[in-house]
Amino acid sequence: MEIEYLAAAPAHDVLTYLDKKGSSHQPSFFDRQCVSESLENCLLARNERLVDIALALVCRAEVIEQILARRATNSDSSVEGSLEPDASVMIAALTNSTALSFIFASKWLMKWMPWIARNGSTEHLQALFFNPNVPNEVVDHALSGSGAFEGLSQDRRREVVYYALRSKPVANGPDEKSHDYDAAGHHTQGCVWNLFITVDPHDQGMAGVLADALPKLPGFDVPYEWVRSINGDKKTDWKEDQVKFLQVVLDRWCTDVDGSKNSARDWIPQRIIREMIASRVPSYNEAARKFVLDHPDVYVRRGYYRGLSRETLENLKRYFERDGSDFCESAVHNPFFYERSNREIVLWFAQRIRECDPPKDEYADTPGGTYVERQEEFFKQSPAKYFESRWEAEDPVGYAASKREGADEMEGLDQRERMFHEKLNELSATVRDVVQSRNWLTVGLAVAAGFLVAKL
Repeated sequence: MEIEYLAAAPAHDVLTYLDKKGSSHQPSFFDRQCVSESLENCLLARNERLVDIALALVCRAEVIEQILARRATNSDSSVEGSLEPDASVMIAALTNSTALSFIFASKWLMKWMPWIARNGSTEHLQALFFNPNVPNEVVDHALSGSGAFEGLSQDRRREVVYYALRSKPVANGPDEKSHDYDAAGHHTQGCVWNLFITVDPHDQGMAGVLADALPKLPGFDVPYEWVRSINGDKKTDWKEDQVKFLQVVLDRWCTDVDGSKNSARDWIPQRIIREMIASRVPSYNEAARKFVLDHPDVYVRRGYYRGLSRETLENLKRYFERDGSDFCESAVHNPFFYERSNREIVLWFAQRIRECDPPKDEYADTPGGTYVERQEEFFKQSPAKYFESRWEAEDPVGYAASKREGADEMEGLDQRERMFHEKLNELSATVRDVVQSRNWLTVGLAVAAGFLVAKL
């Protein structure tokens, strides 16, 4: 029935039908096909562009190759192999998770990758890198500027890196259950962190791309290729490598373009990068922790305040005395300062936030405003782990009791309202019976009783 319907249906109906079917399909190792081969052959035989677009959304990789080939045009007849794909068909193919879900399924993708890298629109890049099954190999080449992505213009490379940093292999980090956990996953993370070694810190556009993506990146990883470049093949202590990597990266990015013209509150990507990288320092590496905490650059120290996972109140007081408002502006993002297990620290930090001088610009964000936003965000995520507000931290028992009293009062109101409605229903039934009996004296008495009920 499905084949008969789609064989005769208008092209736009075929597109709607297959789009919905593809959205609900979850490919597995044993069942990767969204539609049957019979249906694929039926729709291929129609040879209509809109139907081909619909089919490209859900078909197998082998069919993708056929569709792209017959819809491609020769952009330059004087150059052999200068084919240009149909833009809409290519977008549909790049969004097809089935066509990219297995190791040999990306053969067609590799063929067209040079065109996508250089000539693809923003929509093509989004479709490719937001596809949950985009190959790690493609993401690695995009980040490192190799393979099909080699020799791109500066603006084009920024755009490619922007979307590659938001791909699933980057955002999710290495998959411990994957058969290529050590090879593919960690290599991709290494490509991400290698950007901070290879990118020019004075390139404001690329610096902005990295600063915007850093808060969403998982973990911290030292590129294996970089370790080999400084240590060769000899075995080294990975904790020492972490410190060396931090030193090189932070020194490279310890520059503010036109720094003399910028105020302390301006959004400067180089500062954000230093702070966010320092915030990722592993707490189990004491040498790296000390390196960041004692760093002469305040934005590196801010990173420690933003990322610390445990600390004593005495040490926190010393950090606040040293960096003041810089401490508060970074620590306000750290969930550590909102946890129920740190009640004394929560109260101390809330008071420090109140003491922070607000910015002169009335439109700028204040630490206090950020504090309230983060507190609400963390509490919604896990009410059992975080305080609902500073007032709850000050008097947990009394705060809970006041919340309970308000709830009890509402329950009391609800109970009285229910009693009133019950009495009113009883009275309505009595009045209905009296009216039907036409006993008007009794009706008068019932109305009077109604006034008495209303006053209860």
